[in-house]
Amino acid sequence: SEDRPKGLSVKVASRSEQLFVDTGTHVFQLTGGNRFPLAQVFDNGAPQLAEAAALVLSVTNSPLQFSAPQVRESGPVRVTVVGRCTVQNLVIEAELSFFAGMGVCQCRLIVTNEDAAKHPKGIWTLGSDGARYIEDLSLKLKVIGMGSVQSHLMNAEDHSVFSNATIELYQDSSGGDKWDSPVHVNRDGLVMTRQRGFTIIGGDTEQSGCRATPLLVASRGCAKIALADPLFWQNFPKLVSTANDGVVRYSFFPREFADVHEIQGGERKAHDIWLAFGSDAAESIAWFSQKSLYGLSSEQYAASNAVHYLTPRSEADHSDYLALLDLAHDAEVGVVAKREAVDEYGWRNYGEQWADHESKFHNNSDEIFVSHYNNQYDGIFGYLINYLRTTDARWFEYGHALARHVADIDVYHTCRDRAAYNYGLFWHTAHYVQAETASHRTFPASLGAGGGPSPEHLYTKGLLLHYFLTGDELSKEVVDKLAQFVIDADDGAQTILRFLDRGPTGNASWSGTEFYHGPGRGCGNGIGALLAGFTLTNKRQYIDKVEELIRRCINPYDDLEARELTDVDERWFYVVMLRSICDYLQIKIELDELDERYAYAERALLHYAQWIADNEYTYLDKPDILEFATETWIGQDLRKSDVLYMAALHVEGQQRRQWQERAEFFYRNSAETMRAQATRHWCRPMVLMMVNGWVAPWMRANADYRTPRLEGEFEFGEPIHFVTQKNRVKRLLKTLVLLGAGAIIAIIAVASLVML
Repeated sequence: SEDRPKGLSVKVASRSEQLFVDTGTHVFQLTGGNRFPLAQVFDNGAPQLAEAAALVLSVTNSPLQFSAPQVRESGPVRVTVVGRCTVQNLVIEAELSFFAGMGVCQCRLIVTNEDAAKHPKGIWTLGSDGARYIEDLSLKLKVIGMGSVQSHLMNAEDHSVFSNATIELYQDSSGGDKWDSPVHVNRDGLVMTRQRGFTIIGGDTEQSGCRATPLLVASRGCAKIALADPLFWQNFPKLVSTANDGVVRYSFFPREFADVHEIQGGERKAHDIWLAFGSDAAESIAWFSQKSLYGLSSEQYAASNAVHYLTPRSEADHSDYLALLDLAHDAEVGVVAKREAVDEYGWRNYGEQWADHESKFHNNSDEIFVSHYNNQYDGIFGYLINYLRTTDARWFEYGHALARHVADIDVYHTCRDRAAYNYGLFWHTAHYVQAETASHRTFPASLGAGGGPSPEHLYTKGLLLHYFLTGDELSKEVVDKLAQFVIDADDGAQTILRFLDRGPTGNASWSGTEFYHGPGRGCGNGIGALLAGFTLTNKRQYIDKVEELIRRCINPYDDLEARELTDVDERWFYVVMLRSICDYLQIKIELDELDERYAYAERALLHYAQWIADNEYTYLDKPDILEFATETWIGQDLRKSDVLYMAALHVEGQQRRQWQERAEFFYRNSAETMRAQATRHWCRPMVLMMVNGWVAPWMRANADYRTPRLEGEFEFGEPIHFVTQKNRVKRLLKTLVLLGAGAIIAIIAVASLVML
């Protein structure tokens, strides 16, 4: 913004179903129909394109038919315009952003397969029905003029320059040591990458290399087009080229790849490139190779109070805890090292976390073990919260890349499946086995049975933070849809059983088994998603659902002995819900809603917190009662520290001191014990340490802070025993059998009439 001429702003005009975006130096003409929304660009009145840009898809082999462009966002500095088309259940959105005083266009192309995937027995694999196969999807721009084309390509990775009238750069693989990793298997279990890295061809000259981050410039006289892709090699396969006739081609899914590109049912991919036009086109987007990151200081982030209990890393913290966080940057075992170890690159994989902890029982050291962690335990939040604490750009890169991957690949982008799955989040691939053709979707076919998206594995706080830091609309959309997913998954009116029972299904509250609806990760993570959705949208139905789930799953009068909380393998996740209740109470305080529902949740939290303070121990103190006594349990201990610290804000005196002391014990013991583990660098324990524990410095520094409390006596009612829709229907049918066939027919007929 400092480089743009002062006083310029972006203006939009509409004429005959066309939009004209005037940046003060350039005018962009946009239209719909059988052309890409970008029809022409004028630099000081001089046209830059010989013909309208075209987006060509192999399914039709002709330019796509776009809707009339619509302004999505308009301000003095930036305007964003969107065009949309649909081909055989593939929805393609072109999102074009323009900036004051510049001839630059940020182009985001979003490809979504809105069809449902077929997943017999809960198996979700590549090649399943519902997938769409793309041979080629390319954007074509033709520079105006009659003379010869001059083309230059600069590779930001090594700053090399390649010049020729025609240039073709094709990136077939990541170029890393594991470029042909089984991470990249297709629906037939085959790896189709054919060469390490990229090839550049120009005339009679050919060069090859490992990784390309291109800035391509094609010019004819004064007309010029520049194109840049900051994540070109990371999202292979990719191609960019220029031809003698002045056509610049950028291929999002290139036909030069040895296989078609499979978009699974409910899968999405967003591609971002930069375009610039006119005499200063190359200079306008050359900055992208600098990869600069602008933000506030960690002290300013903390002082804003936008994230409660946030402190800069520079403030007092435990050295063992900080050393564990630093493992994320370690050259041998850190985030980037894990990517390289199995080649978590390519358009479907980039940003993903390698679940190396799942290789614990894998004995073949010569074979790459493929397991994807997705966003389990909210790695996005862990990365971004540490960015706020340090302003180290590496943390932001990890979180940003994972957020983009999760929002596209790990979310089930369809409304054509069961409500229990639509717009849900896929959790990590199966424990301790190769992912095979499961891609990022939970279970490989070799297991014979599986599952699907579930509120038990739903993490959105990081996506919310990503949106607030970047303004990325894709993260915003996903946060809202995942919150709605919790409501829809629990809505009995959206199941086949609705003719007999329209009450809640229980999908949003069960944990571990459909018969347990007490405090657990199902309701805990569902509440977390609903709270994130409310924070984003202020939709009251999200808070209403939170309060319904709290009433269903926890009670201030719960018999904690009957809850069997000491059965660690079956009940460890009760702390997950307590942590979500802490966030709920904070939101209610901000809303100034210290009502009976606030009091109910607070008293329930304090009831369980006292039990933790009196009875909980570090899990590995009793390894014999655990099925798998791994380092993960040490990370789970850290969550107890957070809950006790935050619950202590609601009490006073000796009780507060006891809880704070126990919180500090779990914090320090977890950090010290984890640091002594040889496997401390594995993915799951690293994520657990990042996501939990960061509140401790604030809690120590504000030991006397007291949250508001609604005083008085309340009658909260007895704990309820929730029964799922399926089991309610089973009971009903048993009753009907006793009544006889005539009664069954009559009741079903009445139910059908009611539905009509």
